[in-house]
Amino acid sequence: MRVAVFVSALALLAGCAETESKSDAVDRTYREMVPDASAQLEYLDSIRPLDPCGFVDGAAVARLGRTEFFGAGSGLNSCEIAYATGNPVPLVVVEMVNQAWSSLAKPVDVGGGKTVNVDEYSETADHCNAYAPFDDKLAINYRVYGEGNRCDDVTAVAAASLPTLTTRPLRTESRHPSAATKLSRMDPCQPLGVVGKGQQRVSIGQGWDPSKCTFFVGEVPTSTIDNATSKFRHHIEFGFLSEMYSTQAGAGQPRNDIGSTPVTEMPKAVGADGCRLWIGVGHATPTLAAGEKRFDTIEVSVGSGGCAAARVIAEDLVRVYEAVD
Repeated sequence: MRVAVFVSALALLAGCAETESKSDAVDRTYREMVPDASAQLEYLDSIRPLDPCGFVDGAAVARLGRTEFFGAGSGLNSCEIAYATGNPVPLVVVEMVNQAWSSLAKPVDVGGGKTVNVDEYSETADHCNAYAPFDDKLAINYRVYGEGNRCDDVTAVAAASLPTLTTRPLRTESRHPSAATKLSRMDPCQPLGVVGKGQQRVSIGQGWDPSKCTFFVGEVPTSTIDNATSKFRHHIEFGFLSEMYSTQAGAGQPRNDIGSTPVTEMPKAVGADGCRLWIGVGHATPTLAAGEKRFDTIEVSVGSGGCAAARVIAEDLVRVYEAVD
């Protein structure tokens, strides 16, 4: 009997691995440039296929009101539950965040020898956070919005959701809208293989969000490595954003598309020689989410080389996105 159970468990694990492999569009050859980051990048590979909406107890959020949307959030590593107009709670957001964030909140006993870390109530805040530990790097942040003190609400949602933290809900098997967009199968650090080619020194900043990557090209002085406008810094972030970001240039922000993909340029947005781009890679396949159209969108920013340097990264990401099944 035990042997049969063990074999069944192995089959289940193999099935999960196969599912994750099929959804994987990552070219890992660039990692030879940054061997010191291999453990971090492999960890991010293991997190990328997970559906943040799978770490929410559906009954707990339903008790807060009638839900109108339960699916992918604006951050690729987040989930949003939106409620009917006039509900005391308009929105719940669930995100996988750095474990360090939870240290800013206070431990609350939720029974069974378990605790979650909850914000102190503040009259100036429009929400309350509760953090549940996922592993030694990440916590699941539950955030309940609404007027007044919502800390009891978020504590109840987090406590009810604790059993889900021992599971590995996959985006590819999700029942929630837009959990498995094409961006969720891409590695934001991959353009390092293009930008870092032939450079004497490249490095990757530490981070545990698989939808974001910060890397540095060149000999980076210790005093500037964390500077957001450092000329050495390249930052890439995947999101699921509204049309404002994905296809519409604002006042004074020129459009400079890559083929049919909308690209908005923001020269000097991150320093005199820097640039930020918004790339509407999913412009052709909008999804209605939380009452608005949202699109797969990529943000690229560089600290030097202007928009021409940012476009090198953008062109590589557009190429990869178009190749994803």
